[in-house]
Amino acid sequence: MLVGLACAAGCRGGQDNWVVLANSLPPKVRTDQAFVSIVLYILKQTHEPLLRRDDGENYSSRVLRKWTRSLDNREYSFCPDQSLRFNQKVTFSTELLAAQLEATAKKYDDSAVLTAQDGCVSVSFASSRPTYLSFLTRYENAPTLARNGAIEDGLGPFTVEKIEKNSIVLARKSPVLRGYNTIVVLQNSTDIAADDRGIADWNLLSGVEMPHSVQRGYQSFTNTELKTGNLIINHLDPAMRGMIYHCTDIDSLRRSFLPAKKEFSDVATVLPIGVPGAQQGMAKQDCRAALASMRHKGGSIVFSNWRTDNDQEMDNYAKAFFKKTGVQMRLVRYPPAEFKKILHTRPRPYHLTIMHLDAVVPDYRAFVEVFFRDDGYLDFDLPAGAAYFENMIRTEDAERKHRLAMSVVGELSGKAVALPLYQSVRVFRYPKKIKNLVVGRGFLEYPEIGDFRW
Repeated sequence: MLVGLACAAGCRGGQDNWVVLANSLPPKVRTDQAFVSIVLYILKQTHEPLLRRDDGENYSSRVLRKWTRSLDNREYSFCPDQSLRFNQKVTFSTELLAAQLEATAKKYDDSAVLTAQDGCVSVSFASSRPTYLSFLTRYENAPTLARNGAIEDGLGPFTVEKIEKNSIVLARKSPVLRGYNTIVVLQNSTDIAADDRGIADWNLLSGVEMPHSVQRGYQSFTNTELKTGNLIINHLDPAMRGMIYHCTDIDSLRRSFLPAKKEFSDVATVLPIGVPGAQQGMAKQDCRAALASMRHKGGSIVFSNWRTDNDQEMDNYAKAFFKKTGVQMRLVRYPPAEFKKILHTRPRPYHLTIMHLDAVVPDYRAFVEVFFRDDGYLDFDLPAGAAYFENMIRTEDAERKHRLAMSVVGELSGKAVALPLYQSVRVFRYPKKIKNLVVGRGFLEYPEIGDFRW
């Protein structure tokens, strides 16, 4: 069945055709959508940032012939490799690099001044900007060229050939031997057989959705993701929030919510291990004190359960919670489209739900920003936490940023708005024929298919 589907989508043969399944496909492939996981997966094939930091420490580049920075981190120079192409007609010129740097530098710091000379572009800031190079490693800041409103071309080895309702097809700009020359991002469907070996990548599906045949026939790698699962506590009463935070049986709730999952990795805050300041273990709880602080005993709360495979387990959990606290927990389920809308709109018709916080780089902001946005997860504001957060994103000093981030995380637990339940640990599986698969953070979730050889 897959061969027909994939070839209908534009495949060019079997062995050099990489097919990846996704539960949803994006209508656009643009760098300003890099925060969407499936878009980032595609951008890793079609785009290349100015700089890389693959080992987490040293910078390198695949698109610059040279680059420099001053000792005080105020002046930078970038020289493009003009042999590279966005597409068949447009090369990576100094003019295009200057336009790209101007757009991204102003977004980073509006004091930036750019000059172009001798095939290179210089960027100067009014004061030291030591994090500028890290800023340029992000895919949302990668060199890009708009083809139309939906597609942008980059400097990666692949280009988007077409976007259709059930598939997105990428073609390699310069075909190679013993490598993948076509990528088909395919909408997951019940028509696709679980034992279909024409699929190279099942990893965008959840572990529960991955067929057992994939577990047997592919090489596997265990990877701790930059992702935490958290109980979002959206209740206006601080005492009720505190009681929920401190009286929730973490292990019982996560096993009820994810009944097919056998093992969990503990994490004490919303920050996953891998982000500076993250802590192993479970959050500190004191149920007796929290119950004693409640002026009004009993009551009821609403839990939005968006999963469809755990009704009995969650019903049992709600009964146990009532027995422990005297608070009734009513379970509701909204249609996916409706839940997506109400999730980001005040006031929400529920008090509890479980949400994942994740990132592609170990950045504090990705795990806490949602609690301070108008379209975030809460029906109320956290003024002290918001002040810490604003100062955190403004400061350039790494130590001060860390201290402020810890203050933000402390506010989230102190105000009892997010109870960390687990950090995501996944087994990723890829075809056994690949001989040079790089194992490391970020490479398994978002593989660079252009580098694979067999």
